[in-house]
Amino acid sequence: MVYLRHHGFPSPLLDWSRSPYVAAFFAFRDLQPEGGKRSIYAFCEMPEGHKGGVVGEPQIRSIGPYVRSDPRHFRQQSDYTICASFDHSWRFHSHEDVLVHRRPEQDFLWKFDLPSTERIKVLRLLNDYNLNAFSLFDSEETLLETMWFREHILKVAAGRA
Repeated sequence: MVYLRHHGFPSPLLDWSRSPYVAAFFAFRDLQPEGGKRSIYAFCEMPEGHKGGVVGEPQIRSIGPYVRSDPRHFRQQSDYTICASFDHSWRFHSHEDVLVHRRPEQDFLWKFDLPSTERIKVLRLLNDYNLNAFSLFDSEETLLETMWFREHILKVAAGRA
């Protein structure tokens, strides 16, 4: 499931990065977000030091970071969570089933909204540290994406500055 997730196939996994910089790259990568803002989420598993709940209710479970997968997994400093319940068999659930109706002994999620107007500034700074589509994906398509970004977007933005 981890390999499939990294290649765009739908799965019940959410993938997270242990790096706030990688998270910022993904938040700002797309041109046009909805609502004029970008969001970065931070997840805390077991804020009370343990998990609790009711048998048969959904729980979020961590998978990783040490899983066998695509090299992207390591470049992106990935971790994964899955939300499931067990009642004679496993059933997948939306993470929102747990996070919206959060119990104190469950996990916690923070959402940070940032203005889309900062997109070029953020991506320029990340690119200065060689954090870009090519360094995170290592494909011909993302090499071209990174070249386009450097040659067209950054140079055009620098000309306006």
